[in-house]
Amino acid sequence: MRRSIRLVLKLVVIICFFILNYISLSNYFQAKILYFPNSLELTLSKANVLLSLSFFFLILMFIIKIKIYRILFLFFIIFGILAWNLLHLQNTLGLELFPIIFLNFQEIIFYLSVALVAPGIVLFIVHYIKKISGKFEGNFIGKYHLHESFLGIILLGLSIPFYIIRFNMIQFEIYWKEYKLYLAIIMIFLYSFIYFGSFFAFRDFHDLIRLRLLEKVNKPVEKSEITNSVFNSITKDDLHFFRRTKLNIFPFGLLLTCISFLMVIYGNDFIPKEYLTHELIVNLGYILSFFAGGIIGIDWLRIFRIFYPSHYKELERKISEIGNS
Repeated sequence: MRRSIRLVLKLVVIICFFILNYISLSNYFQAKILYFPNSLELTLSKANVLLSLSFFFLILMFIIKIKIYRILFLFFIIFGILAWNLLHLQNTLGLELFPIIFLNFQEIIFYLSVALVAPGIVLFIVHYIKKISGKFEGNFIGKYHLHESFLGIILLGLSIPFYIIRFNMIQFEIYWKEYKLYLAIIMIFLYSFIYFGSFFAFRDFHDLIRLRLLEKVNKPVEKSEITNSVFNSITKDDLHFFRRTKLNIFPFGLLLTCISFLMVIYGNDFIPKEYLTHELIVNLGYILSFFAGGIIGIDWLRIFRIFYPSHYKELERKISEIGNS
């Protein structure tokens, strides 16, 4: 009975968001006919589309199975790249290569693919926690153990030269037009370094503030007793790593992830130039990405529990055993 009620509730949520997105897209394409490009009204209409789609995929991530979501992610990302290149080609040539209806369809596919990226980042983090973090915990350089905070600092350090490269590229008009693809690649790498650098640093914040970046320890011989092991070894010294925060803050991190990514990718196409300059919006987006990654890093255990409840129970049982001993 409960399962049926949950299924009905999920369907109601999906239908409501579908209707909301349909209305926002209809209003946007109507606004394209009524208003000039880059006008305040058209930009606000586009922002409404981007936000509604992003929030829809964010909610959808918790409703459907991860495998189905991954298929949707790959589908829209591949077709989104194709759509972006076709739109970019037409804008560069200044010609109408395709009918308006086809261009509208391309634009929808592109918006869908962009809206999927932020939730996709969160899914990658969950996958990392389940599959990769155990391997990372066992990483050694000689007798030195690498802490995740060390990786976070490296990624944040790499973001600095990428920011300098981007700053130099935007000084030339050619990177805003013909070579826009290269600028986009640099910006995405910069966003990834900041976001994941902050995630790793704050996830291992306890060791970061103690400057335990590289630690000389004996390599563990025995592996964790947890079935479907998430971590290779868990000791009493690691218990701080598994403490949940008192406040449920990860939803705020998810929202910041979506908003910051849209700010970086779209700039004045997301927030009108009447309010903020393009460069200020993009820089603010990078700053928010740092906070978003940090919040997810601090409250990572709740996200892990939502997506992998069985693994979380095994992990909780092991932690309880260590605490009691």
